[in-house]
Amino acid sequence: MYAPENMSPPTAEWGASFPRNIILLGFRERATRKEKQAAIDAIHGVVVGGAPIYRGGAYYVRIQDDGTSRPLFRAIKKLRSMPQVDLASPDLPPLTYY
Repeated sequence: MYAPENMSPPTAEWGASFPRNIILLGFRERATRKEKQAAIDAIHGVVVGGAPIYRGGAYYVRIQDDGTSRPLFRAIKKLRSMPQVDLASPDLPPLTYY
């Protein structure tokens, strides 16, 4: 997920490096399983991880990219327009402590 070839440098939309094919996706607590799957299907995504946070949940969703961050931000924009979505953003790389 954080391999150098998957990383995008900071952009105008996001001020830190990020995986260009992974969306951090959180759903509202009232979202049904069907509504969650509809959102993921709408961006042609695949769940690759997550955690059952409250009833809504948080997921890592992989999308197809074209070597740029454009598909990522298009998918995020689409997700943010959906009522069942609480959070849609790029994922930050792990922090390195010195």
